[in-house]
Amino acid sequence: MMASKVRLGPLVLIGAVGACSSSPTNPGESVLIETTESRMVLGDQTVVVAFMVTNTTSGVSYYLAACGDQLRVLADRRQGKGWVNHSGGICPAIYSTVPILLRPGQEARHFTNVPVREPGVYRLRLGLSTELGQTSEWLTASNSFVVR
Repeated sequence: MMASKVRLGPLVLIGAVGACSSSPTNPGESVLIETTESRMVLGDQTVVVAFMVTNTTSGVSYYLAACGDQLRVLADRRQGKGWVNHSGGICPAIYSTVPILLRPGQEARHFTNVPVREPGVYRLRLGLSTELGQTSEWLTASNSFVVR
């Protein structure tokens, strides 16, 4: 899988905090999504989030929700003690939604643009399934990151 390249304008570095976590009841616990860096692009209220997706299994392939050649992710914002959906998941009809295959042991680096209206703690969620054509489950969450 090819990593996407994004050209960035003036940037303000934002800290990444937290650790990856998964629940034993999470069907996607064998796929890790970890943010590796986050930056706010000044002027358009967008955070460019770099993240790594890793299939930690030795025998199970996963199909990851996609929009064109990019992974389709949801962004959640921390609210109180819980998380609320903030943005993402929509794919314009001009792009293919054919899932991207992640083979056992494979890892891939990706970027996504997250619209941010206010500072806070955010995370990404990845849609995945174990069979082509199966509805994606959006339970696999990244570590959190802080936007200031």
